[in-house]
Amino acid sequence: MLSITLMLTAAHAQPLQPAQIDAFKKDCWSQYLKKITEDPQRQKEMGESAIPYKDSVMKFALYQIGDEPEGGYPLYIALHGGGGTAPEVNDSQWEHMKIYYRSSVKCGIYVATRGVTNTWNLHCVANSYPLYDRLIENCIAFKHVNPNRVYVLGYSAGGDGVYQIASRMSDRFAAANMSAGHPNGISVNNLANLPFLIQLGSNDNAYDRARQAAEYAQKLDIMANLHQGLFPHRLHLHSNRGHGFRDNIPEIVPQEIIVDYDGWLAGKERFPRESTDTNAIRWLDRFTRNPIPSHVFWDLSNIADSRVADGKETAKTYTQFYWLEYGGEKWDASGTKVVEATYDKSQNSVTLRHPANTMRILLNRDMLDLAKPIHLVIDDSFIKDITVTPNETTIRSTLESRGDPSWIFEAEINIRKNGDTYDVASAVPTVGK
Repeated sequence: MLSITLMLTAAHAQPLQPAQIDAFKKDCWSQYLKKITEDPQRQKEMGESAIPYKDSVMKFALYQIGDEPEGGYPLYIALHGGGGTAPEVNDSQWEHMKIYYRSSVKCGIYVATRGVTNTWNLHCVANSYPLYDRLIENCIAFKHVNPNRVYVLGYSAGGDGVYQIASRMSDRFAAANMSAGHPNGISVNNLANLPFLIQLGSNDNAYDRARQAAEYAQKLDIMANLHQGLFPHRLHLHSNRGHGFRDNIPEIVPQEIIVDYDGWLAGKERFPRESTDTNAIRWLDRFTRNPIPSHVFWDLSNIADSRVADGKETAKTYTQFYWLEYGGEKWDASGTKVVEATYDKSQNSVTLRHPANTMRILLNRDMLDLAKPIHLVIDDSFIKDITVTPNETTIRSTLESRGDPSWIFEAEINIRKNGDTYDVASAVPTVGK
């Protein structure tokens, strides 16, 4: 990944007064929608239900169900099983996923994507992530999707994909359902703020899936206990079921699940069970994304490029996660890889722990009072009050960056490590936008 060049002055930023900001953001969003919906390449992608990127193509089947609700449609991205088999087998699994969860959707956009390869990781190869990003952008613009109600769910190999996608792209989703898949070593760190449902049959012993799922839930338990209010999750360990169980019944038909998965893992002969509704869509529908959570964990070992430029390799030289941006410099593998960031509206402050060498903090008035100095603390030792400048450049660039009206930011703080200290300024990037 290339490094991003950052200015440490705001010379090219055009200051905006508070009364101007909302009108300018509204105008920028209208212009953006016009640009995207009139783009021949985007029109072709939606018309042909296929998005190209590098040497990959993501095919998808899209179904619009019900009348558009206030705020826009929810979007359900459903991933099929198969993987590591012949193309025709994966195609048949895709056909099945076109209907598998769809009957539970009362109102929304249901999209079944075809894995871009036929390998075991057909939903989560490197090229996949920019394609999901592009699909979400297109559905927001063309299908009036509510960006705060985007969900991902999948079964078997699709569950493998959910584990990986939810971790690397957790800021895109309101909630995720993983059924009958394997985590393949993915960290739980990035799942702060993302409700995550794990569903497995207790007798699904292939690849040690059931045990791996319960151990993953235990890791989430630990993080949830350490950080109250973060890492919302649930494990439905379906009692005496194998690789097949009911997570898609449109009617409410309670299924028996093992509640004490700690005891189950420990090999106890008896453990509590309960009957509960295990329908994935109904569980997902309970949640709406907070696009600017006040407490974020970002594991930089689990990042994914997230841009597609007209089917070509992206020119993007940075990665954004909620209100943070990583400049792409090589991360020191000998040190911690998890950035922790918080903002406190009452203190008008931002705190960073273990930042990368080059990072950008993106801000708007829903987070902090931008008319007052921002109290910045880095690793409990570097402390500085910094004045930020709401400006047109930041508004435009953050909108273009992700195509999401919930992520239009008005000002920014750039930080760059300089020996044992940091260079910090309110700034506007000169490249990559």
